[in-house]
Amino acid sequence: MPADDDASGSELPVPLDKPASAGGAVRIAHGAAFLRRRLTGDYGVDEFGFDADLNEHVVLPALRPLYDRWFRVQALACTTCRTPAAH
Repeated sequence: MPADDDASGSELPVPLDKPASAGGAVRIAHGAAFLRRRLTGDYGVDEFGFDADLNEHVVLPALRPLYDRWFRVQALACTTCRTPAAH
């Protein structure tokens, strides 16, 4: 079989909270790929030190339930809102 051109593992996998329908084996594979990138140093940070890989695969999935269930925004009345016809 020919080797894959993109076998370096540099592509970002789907975040751990996305492949729930794909089963546990896929989640384990994505987690192992993430750990491999972290241990080998195969991830980048921008000039300010922001690590997009860590943010996308660890921080956001961990905070998503808090965002979805804890923080709620409701607009009860919008008496000062402009309508499109009020321009």
